[in-house]
Amino acid sequence: MVGFAEYLQNIRLEKAKELLVHTKDPVKQVSFDVGYADPKHFAKVFKSITGIKPNEYRQLYE
Repeated sequence: MVGFAEYLQNIRLEKAKELLVHTKDPVKQVSFDVGYADPKHFAKVFKSITGIKPNEYRQLYE
């Protein structure tokens, strides 16, 4: 069973992945768009879940 916080985090990260691939917005803007007020925290969470930084993720799809 997944708790609410984990569920919300998963939805935010899936949307962030989509935005990173399909937009040219800076990572800072993507973090705000998916509900993270602190871009550094967003990058830390993103890396802990995916294993790579948001910028590295974006480069995989360029």
